[in-house]
Amino acid sequence: VARLRAADARPGPLSAASLDHQGVDAVAVSPMVTVLARGGPSPARTLAELRAGIAADVTSAAPDPAASFLAALAFGIHGTLPADSTRSLQDSGLAHLEATSGLKVAIVAGIVARLLALAAAGPRMRLGASAVAVAGYVVIAGGGAAAAASAVMAGIVGVLGRSGRRVEPLALLSLV
Repeated sequence: VARLRAADARPGPLSAASLDHQGVDAVAVSPMVTVLARGGPSPARTLAELRAGIAADVTSAAPDPAASFLAALAFGIHGTLPADSTRSLQDSGLAHLEATSGLKVAIVAGIVARLLALAAAGPRMRLGASAVAVAGYVVIAGGGAAAAASAVMAGIVGVLGRSGRRVEPLALLSLV
């Protein structure tokens, strides 16, 4: 049995303003949900399955809580880290390590470019493969604003670096 209730007055994705913008008038609330049928394939479902597969692979490769921390640190996959570990990270001021950041985007781009350079790939191939790897990483890691801005910055640095221009990081940072 489901009940309809008004949307929350608090800000957020389930706020009255947000739901009204999407044309939603009420929210159904039920203590139990029964899935009658699964929808067809979609990009969101594919991404969720990929992230779940990565989390499962990491969990099988290392014991918890190390596996949960690695999934959060490397791929931005949250929710599996035990509450006491999350609290410890917050108390120590290290919770930001779980977020996908420019450093992680730069590491992905750098690893791909370096491996291709060792394989004697040309500059275009290195730039293109790095761009694809960074885009893939940002999508897999959840596509947060910081990660997307870092991907744009990495692309600008790659293009300017390829053109032989001197890259001024602070000036580029003002563009993103």
